[in-house]
Amino acid sequence: MQDITSPSDIDQLVRAFYNDLLKSEIAYIFTDVAQIDLEEHLPHISNFWSSILLGTENYRGGAMGVHFKLAEKTPLTAETFRVWLDLFDKNVDQLFKGPVADEAKSRAHSIGALMEHRLNGK
Repeated sequence: MQDITSPSDIDQLVRAFYNDLLKSEIAYIFTDVAQIDLEEHLPHISNFWSSILLGTENYRGGAMGVHFKLAEKTPLTAETFRVWLDLFDKNVDQLFKGPVADEAKSRAHSIGALMEHRLNGK
């Protein structure tokens, strides 16, 4: 099993993750509340992770603002973040192994903790 080394690896991870996410108990957040267009959304998420893990400079946006608006519509609870992180970790572990894969999981947990704190004060 190889490590994450390219934007196409990130694309593979993000697509697999969202495939699982949209079958999970928190799918309604994305389908009913946010009403995301998956094919439009995935490149933004891939660019976000590519910028963090590979140092690319193609992400434009502010992740926190989007999540603050979403939290106004539905609670983003500790359980929401747990499900998200469990699925993210699972997908990383199924597809990749190495220091960048480990960094992806570490960063996801840090980002999740920061978002949960900023959104819920916890």
